[in-house]
Amino acid sequence: MPSLFLETFGLTALESLAQGVPVIGYRQGGLEPFILNGLDLFKYDTIFEQLQHLIKDHHLLNQTALREESLSIASRYTSDAFIKNITDLHHGHLPQKIVLVSDYINLLGGIETYLYKLKDLLESHGCEVHIVGGQREKNATRKKYLQLAGTVRNPLLRKKITQAIHTHEPDLVRYHSVLRNIGHAGIVRNPYGEARVTYHDLGLMHPFPSHVHHTNQVKP
Repeated sequence: MPSLFLETFGLTALESLAQGVPVIGYRQGGLEPFILNGLDLFKYDTIFEQLQHLIKDHHLLNQTALREESLSIASRYTSDAFIKNITDLHHGHLPQKIVLVSDYINLLGGIETYLYKLKDLLESHGCEVHIVGGQREKNATRKKYLQLAGTVRNPLLRKKITQAIHTHEPDLVRYHSVLRNIGHAGIVRNPYGEARVTYHDLGLMHPFPSHVHHTNQVKP
C-alpha cells in the first residue's frame, strides 16, 4: 500500500494479513499496526527501491516468521475484540441503545457494507441499533465541494438525525462516515449519552483529506 495518504484504517491491509501475507507501506495512521519491521516505506526513497531490496535479500527473510506475525496481527481484529473495545470506551459496559449515523445508508460499497455488518454484530450482543442517514444523490460530488467551501448543506438530514436521537434516546451515537453528504452541521450532540466521530472522517478536521500525510496536519 504505497499511498502517502494518512490511511484511516486499511481494511485491504488487514485482509492481506489475515491470509498470512505481510504488507508493505508507510507506517503511519491507520496502517501503523499493520506494517512489519523492515517493510516500512519510510526507510526508502521509493517503493521501487524497497522492492529491489526485498528481491535482493529475500533469502534473509524468514518467510514462516513473517506469515505467523501477519496472522497474529490480524487475530487482534476480531468481532470479540471490537465488542471489548467499544465496551472499554463506554466505561466498562456495552451501550444498549445505539444510533449509527452515516451520510449514505443505501449499499454503495465497503463503508455501507461495514455499517450493516456492525449493526448485525451489535444486535447479536443484545443491543438495540438504529441506522440513520441519507440516500446517494446524483449531485453528491457537487454538494461535497459546497461543504468544503463552508456551506451548510442537508439541513433535512440534520433534522432527521436530531429526531432519531430524541426518539431512541441512545446511550451512544456513532458518527460512522458523514463528510460526503451530511457535513459538519450533521454532528448533533447526544443529550442521553455519548457521541463519537470515527477517525474515518479526517475531512471534518482538514478540507482535503487526501492531502493529509502526517498527523500534525490534522487540527480539530
